[in-house]
Amino acid sequence: MNESKSNQNKSETIVEIAKALSLFQSKCPVLGKSSQGYGYKYADLPSIVSTITPIMKDCGLCFTQLVGSEEGAVSVTTILIHAKSGEFFESTISSNVKGAAKMSEIQAAGSIITYLRRYSLSSILGIVTDEDVDGHVQKPSINALLQEVNLCTTKDQLKSVWDSYPDFHTTKEFSNLVALKNKFFGSNS
Repeated sequence: MNESKSNQNKSETIVEIAKALSLFQSKCPVLGKSSQGYGYKYADLPSIVSTITPIMKDCGLCFTQLVGSEEGAVSVTTILIHAKSGEFFESTISSNVKGAAKMSEIQAAGSIITYLRRYSLSSILGIVTDEDVDGHVQKPSINALLQEVNLCTTKDQLKSVWDSYPDFHTTKEFSNLVALKNKFFGSNS
């Protein structure tokens, strides 16, 4: 799992943007998770943007997303703006790039930027994707879990992934990859 950082900022007043955001949230439908990848379904960025853009316009809202990079990490700053008043909410999230399996560093950065854009935008707008399943957490596929292990860049991240999935401890692929990465981190400490 990548280490992530986030921070938030807002305009001095938020009265108008809060009203507009409340209106937006009352009009925005639950978005379906129609794309598949890494062993799970998700709402992709183009479908999110095409659904929310006309609703945002009707509510007097717009957004922009700025991409940055620093020391092996990429970041996305999402700024939600109330067009008439200029009030805004801003949120920045970042993630490490190194360690992505079967991708060049630039491909990994692109993939992570898209992921950050999607989740940052959904979060700042309060968008819901698909119905909650009453607390029943879907287990990741073994391939998604192996991808998560491959993205670990520190021994602490690896331990966190291991501790998060005790049901997979007896799975040969998972336990072997964790052991191999653990050995790698031990020799490079």
